[in-house]
Amino acid sequence: MPETTRTASLRWLLALVFIALAAMTLAYQKTEPYRIAIAVHSDDTLLEGFHAPEGKGANVYRWTEGRADARFPNLFPGQPVRLVLRLAAPRSFSSAPVPVIVRVNDEPLATLEIGPTPSEYAFDLDAGVTGAGGNLHVTLATTPYSAPNDGRELGVMVSRLDVLPLGAPPFPPAVPIALTLAAGSVLVAAWQRRLAVPERVARIVDLSLIVAAVFAFFAARVVAAPPSARVLFTLLVAFAATEAAARLGRFAGDLRAYRRASALFLVAFALRMLIATAPGDESNFIAFKAMLDQATRYGIDQIYGLDPVYGAYPPFHHVHLWIVGLIYRAFVSPDLYAGSLTLNYLIKMPTIVYDMAITVLVMAYVARQRDARVAWWAGAAVALNPAIIYISAYNGQFGDPIYAFYVTLAVVGLLTRNPLGLGIGTALAVLTKPQSSAFAPFLALCMLCQLGRGRAARRPIVRTLAAGAVVSALVLAPFALAGTLPDLMHTVSTTIGHGPRISANAFNIWWLAGWGDAWNVNDTLPLIGPLSYRVVSLALFFGLAYGWIAWRTWRTRSAGGLALIAGFVGLAFFVLPTEIHENYLFPTFPLLAVLAAHDRRAWWLSGVLAVSGFLNNAMIDQTLMVPLYAAVPIAQAVWFPLSIALSLVQTGVLMLWAWWLRKA
Repeated sequence: MPETTRTASLRWLLALVFIALAAMTLAYQKTEPYRIAIAVHSDDTLLEGFHAPEGKGANVYRWTEGRADARFPNLFPGQPVRLVLRLAAPRSFSSAPVPVIVRVNDEPLATLEIGPTPSEYAFDLDAGVTGAGGNLHVTLATTPYSAPNDGRELGVMVSRLDVLPLGAPPFPPAVPIALTLAAGSVLVAAWQRRLAVPERVARIVDLSLIVAAVFAFFAARVVAAPPSARVLFTLLVAFAATEAAARLGRFAGDLRAYRRASALFLVAFALRMLIATAPGDESNFIAFKAMLDQATRYGIDQIYGLDPVYGAYPPFHHVHLWIVGLIYRAFVSPDLYAGSLTLNYLIKMPTIVYDMAITVLVMAYVARQRDARVAWWAGAAVALNPAIIYISAYNGQFGDPIYAFYVTLAVVGLLTRNPLGLGIGTALAVLTKPQSSAFAPFLALCMLCQLGRGRAARRPIVRTLAAGAVVSALVLAPFALAGTLPDLMHTVSTTIGHGPRISANAFNIWWLAGWGDAWNVNDTLPLIGPLSYRVVSLALFFGLAYGWIAWRTWRTRSAGGLALIAGFVGLAFFVLPTEIHENYLFPTFPLLAVLAAHDRRAWWLSGVLAVSGFLNNAMIDQTLMVPLYAAVPIAQAVWFPLSIALSLVQTGVLMLWAWWLRKA
């Protein structure tokens, strides 16, 4: 880039920062009362712990649970406000007042005695309460009860939630608020120049986005403010992922390839961020939040001594939850509320970011083996895979994308003869989720067979083991220093048996054996003489399947053959053992994308398993199925035969794959 052009670009970026700061300052001069909508669902994202609206006309209200939270985000930064509540607490068994604790921004405000008829309560709050961010988080807590013939947990009736500004807004607004638009504007400008957008067009886009953002803040701040940080985060991750894939894949100088990669990452990550607002799997989030709460409250090094079931994951899994918990307590609320949908959203962020990291890794490997075009398709097979999107962004299965990334890193390290990738990937996968143990024997065998033949192989083996040992020591150090390493080893080594079912909703051979009722068949029951389902399943996987895997690994010399075996390990683990959940197919998908660099069969395998894997996950989700049954009654009749058909498909693919391995 010529010096004059570089100077002009720098001046324009500085001008954008100034324009964005001025525009945001202007937008935040408008403040007006805001009332959270009780009668309709438009403000549901601001409410947690509230039931659906009831009543008619001017008498609409919502029951709370024992605890309810309302958030007024970024409305009145550094400004005094008046909070107005209309509350009632009727009890069928008594007319006595009900005590309700009101907290604002996690600080006690008042304890009210609420009667059975609606009454209004007003509180004047100074500018120090709303703070620089302008957040107002109102919490109502009371002892709940259940009315006759109503199984809900009921707290108080809320018919009004208002905030009225008092006095003038500060000039200028808080730094974090002002810099959100400035950072986004600079990022968009830099990305357009990287995409070689004509300068005149780029500047029109830059200014148009600022105008649109300011108009949104001015017209509807309560709607525009919460997503603004998410939009910035989406742009940042998509841009960083594009840059990483292009540079690692050595196609950074190919403008067409760079543009295609940019579109892929932007669409894929934006789609995930949008879907992540869904509540996800409630039972999983209960466990994740309990782990997160314990780790942040007592210290991550104490997690294994508190609850052996909630702690039944390796330590690197808890490290990610611990980081999420620290972010939540620092930037959302120091009081961790188990029902928080905001916390659900934050818990999904590591898995979604790891999704993008997997895509980067796959594209970089395939681009080096083939070309940028094939790499784009391989990346799309991961980034746009409906099963992957469902598992990570919708359902929020926390550990799967994390350990799948490290398994993929280990396999890529193996295929490229990179001891650091193989050692670090294997160690961190094992330290993240117990399911990675399915891949550990294969990776260890590959290290010995592929790196360990001849005297010259001693150095890469030593480097692989040293890399794994170093990262393992770093992860385990807090537990060793705290003296809780024995608790960790005991808990993690006894994870098998926590869910003793022949199939935990995975459509595999044991779903067929249970004929759709596999969840209710205990895998400790005898199957063949004294041998239980569990013993037989482990014999099938670690004996029969791994015997074939070990033999082909020993005989295989090509990277394509090893990639074919690696993917087979993932599918065999899903199909053959008992106690398998529907989401355990996850790591097979990126391994198939890696295989696509060597074998065309990977494409149709990815397509078949993406469809069957998505249906397997969606069909066992009652939050999806129950409304579908109500809308399409025939769906309930189709469910069982479809589950059997999918079990046959996924088992059949495994058998075909095993046949292919004979020539790997």
